[in-house]
Amino acid sequence: MDIVEHKKYAKDLFPPRLVQMNAELVEKKENLKLVLIYIITELQEHERAGNSGMGVTIKSIADGIVIDRNKRILQGDGTYRYQPVKDNLTRKTAEHLVEQLGLMTLIYTMTIGTGKVIFLTPRGVQVLKYFNEQKTQQKQTQS
Repeated sequence: MDIVEHKKYAKDLFPPRLVQMNAELVEKKENLKLVLIYIITELQEHERAGNSGMGVTIKSIADGIVIDRNKRILQGDGTYRYQPVKDNLTRKTAEHLVEQLGLMTLIYTMTIGTGKVIFLTPRGVQVLKYFNEQKTQQKQTQS
């Protein structure tokens, strides 16, 4: 979702059932949830530093999120094997995940020069609040 579409629908919020549905869709893809949480964390850091107008870039997402993935390693006999390693998201993966979040209207992008700056929509905040409520309920249930 770009800035023009965001301004058009900025005041529209999800009803509770759609918040739950979107949260479940995001949770199904672990990397999608990591990106959404990373975006809110970075935006909060910018706000604390007094730079509330700064967004998050694809590069910072790719550099800031570490995931477990299988890396192809060449063995001595010319065959490959896959070994689990901790590695950053690739830029292409980060772009794909940001595009998915944009299509879900949880984030919007603003083009600056040749890059995109990413911000949360009010609907994205709703989904993150739902995650926090679920986490709180799980802690209370376990206690």
